[in-house]
Amino acid sequence: MFNSAGLWLVVTAAARLAQSGAPMAAVVEEARRAVQQVRMFGMFATMKYLARGGRVSKTIADASGVLHVRPLLTFRDGEIMRAGLVRTVSNGLDRICDFVSKNLPASEITIAHSIVPDQAQMLKSRLAQLLPDDRINIAELGAALGVHGGPGVLVLALRRSEPGNQ
Repeated sequence: MFNSAGLWLVVTAAARLAQSGAPMAAVVEEARRAVQQVRMFGMFATMKYLARGGRVSKTIADASGVLHVRPLLTFRDGEIMRAGLVRTVSNGLDRICDFVSKNLPASEITIAHSIVPDQAQMLKSRLAQLLPDDRINIAELGAALGVHGGPGVLVLALRRSEPGNQ
């Protein structure tokens, strides 16, 4: 399961190949390859909206609010998985950068956010040390996806690449 950031990477990979004049079979194969290469990691400002959507229990969401922690989530085998908790945005950005470092080499990154463009830009600036700036995209989460995470969501999707194919 991907959100718009992960789908962006899959669709743009296929579109680039299609624009180059490749046959449809090659474009479909590129999309399948991209699906297997995309990895995602995100930080949420609160668990309140995740609880409303049934992704976490209300008790856990309430406890995280009292403790002032931000959940970190990743996606594995089509499922949203907990990846930890942080107390500050700075610590969350550190964890996202660690996730990227562990998944290099990457051909492209998309950062999607829900009304936190400053955090998205800060993350992009930090990641520019790992990947050329023109291969890091920033996008806003749409209302349909933003409602599940609420304000303050910062999700990163990267497409892993084979060494030498960056």
